[in-house]
Amino acid sequence: QKLNDNSGNLPNKRHKGDSKQLSPIVESLKKHANTLFEQEEYKRAIDVYNQAIAHCSNAAVLYGNRAA
Repeated sequence: QKLNDNSGNLPNKRHKGDSKQLSPIVESLKKHANTLFEQEEYKRAIDVYNQAIAHCSNAAVLYGNRAA
């Protein structure tokens, strides 16, 4: 007995180009956090990534950058 027939297709996976564009404020926060990270200001960078995540909690790139 088949529970789910998707004709052997795998579930759709998102690709980099499929993600939504970040709002201008979130993009600005992300760029600022990236700069802080490059300057080895890790604690401050994490704080700014957290601010960006507060504005856009579904942006995986922010979580990934913060984890780096």
